[in-house]
Amino acid sequence: MHWGVVTKSNPVAIALADDHYSRQTPGSREIGPPGQKLVLLSHDHKAVWGSHRPAPWTGIQRMDGFAGHNCFIFRNTGAVLSSDLIREAVGITALRWGLAPFLTYVAVDHVRSTNPGYCYIQAGFVRVGYRNQTKLGRMARLEMDIATVAQALDALDHPGDYYNPLAIEPLSSLAPSLRKRTAPKI
Repeated sequence: MHWGVVTKSNPVAIALADDHYSRQTPGSREIGPPGQKLVLLSHDHKAVWGSHRPAPWTGIQRMDGFAGHNCFIFRNTGAVLSSDLIREAVGITALRWGLAPFLTYVAVDHVRSTNPGYCYIQAGFVRVGYRNQTKLGRMARLEMDIATVAQALDALDHPGDYYNPLAIEPLSSLAPSLRKRTAPKI
């Protein structure tokens, strides 16, 4: 077990994220795009992971049509193999949000590897294509199918250890009941 669940405003996670190429606003008080997020921080404070999905109760879908979870940030500065961290993070996300395919993008020009996304591939992702014109340059698209996500979930040693009620986004469990309800027209 390498990860702990933290809030999207955890200062150690933010500091790790601020040095990542994908961070749009270094120094901001939160990590990640709008929507539902799950932020993980390694116990040695050397890695951060962020999972994202559109908030299910809103009915909003991704513009690219992908129905599943997304890794919006992964940074590892420690000695633990990145592929091990990725597999475990995918499993934790599936434990918290349910089984679904996974997606991530890797900015080809912003990583030192001659094989961008290799740690994701070792974790079970498959490179499915590239986007050539983005603000970060060429991006490799990598996906993990639901069967491989299930394997990552099954590999978790102590699933109960990943529940931290303080790390749940405010009102996330109440949001469906807080939606504005309108009376039917007669």
